[in-house]
Amino acid sequence: MVAALHVLQYLKGAPNLGILLNKNPSFDLLAYYDTDWASCPHSKKSVSGFVIFLGNTLVSWKSKKQVTLSLS
Repeated sequence: MVAALHVLQYLKGAPNLGILLNKNPSFDLLAYYDTDWASCPHSKKSVSGFVIFLGNTLVSWKSKKQVTLSLS
């Protein structure tokens, strides 16, 4: 539900951009999240990221290095 609200907020805030959908769109909302523990070779900080799809269309994504260092 939170992901659906984010998509709607995006559409409301950027009405001229929109989202391109296929001719036979699926309105399944899929979200994936992953974290890679200590993957940065320089700082040893974890990197996490997510992607959100509406049908086959990518609508949002982000990747971020965590601010805290995990020691275990």
